[in-house]
Amino acid sequence: MSDSSRAGPLDTNAPKPALLAEHVLELEAFVQSVRVLCDRTVTLAAPIETLRTLRAQVDALSAALSPHCGSRPLPLWAPPRADDLGAMLPYTSVCGRLNPQAPPVEMSVEGDGVVGRVRFTDAYEGPPRAVHGGWVAAVHDQVLALAAFQRGFGGPTASLTIQYRSMTPIHQDVSFVARVERTEGRKAWVTGASHAGDTLLSEAEALFIRRPPR
Repeated sequence: MSDSSRAGPLDTNAPKPALLAEHVLELEAFVQSVRVLCDRTVTLAAPIETLRTLRAQVDALSAALSPHCGSRPLPLWAPPRADDLGAMLPYTSVCGRLNPQAPPVEMSVEGDGVVGRVRFTDAYEGPPRAVHGGWVAAVHDQVLALAAFQRGFGGPTASLTIQYRSMTPIHQDVSFVARVERTEGRKAWVTGASHAGDTLLSEAEALFIRRPPR
């Protein structure tokens, strides 16, 4: 989980003008359109003239975006909601709705743990018809980190171990679960697993260190 205390000049959680809910929804819809564009690009097999035309259109869109870029309209994190943990991290590359690289994973608190649900598309493929293991590890890291956060142990990942049990499929619903196993001082040990239906895909263990009081 990223450490916002080390944020760069564009990554600040300083107060920002409040956006209307309609504005936020339009931003999310725009990012979703870009996400679909990225996904379709990795399976693109168009004639050369079509490719040239499409590239010109994308270049024109990038130029149109440029005057409006350079700062983020929302803070990097917001107060958590148990039914929608992803909303607290709008720009993260795992569950951020304002990051077109994010799948995005839908996060929620369930029982004494956290659950992330996602359907990976072609953009996340590693081996044929399966998700790249790095993305599997990234989602585990985020879900485990949020489980630690829910128990008051928000802080950086000190270690993360993944056991890959089966290929994680693309275009299928996958769930990631995590719960805190034990705590000691500022340390929290968290475990998790991912499944597609009844099939165990991977298991994870992580250690998180709670930030000291300022």
